[in-house]
Amino acid sequence: MSDEKLEWRWALVGNIVDKHEYGENHEIRYGARKFRGGTRVVLAPPCWGDGYEQVNVIGLSRYSRKYKKSVIRRNLITNFRVKKIYSPTILKIMEETENNDSHCWWWDNTEESYHQIIKLANSLNSKEAD
Repeated sequence: MSDEKLEWRWALVGNIVDKHEYGENHEIRYGARKFRGGTRVVLAPPCWGDGYEQVNVIGLSRYSRKYKKSVIRRNLITNFRVKKIYSPTILKIMEETENNDSHCWWWDNTEESYHQIIKLANSLNSKEAD
């Protein structure tokens, strides 16, 4: 990625699940540790070669109500889709991540990125339906 700042980027977004089972006792948990159920999160492209089981995301924190970057399990996210991201705060977090973490990057505003995200969203939504 160049040093040029983008006015917007394509991104894969989803929502944190409202509730899910956790642990051997199948305890019901609501949302994710750092995000409330229903929170929209922006997902980074696959970074680690783990089959996209752990995902870098940006979303409004459950506690501070400020945008935070976190790594969460992909199965805690639902309703995958493509969106244009204009938020200066989210774009700044994306840029900082790219500059500070050699394993993580974000899509840009090209047609190629758009098609990559559509393909990934369709794949994730079909896995979710199984």
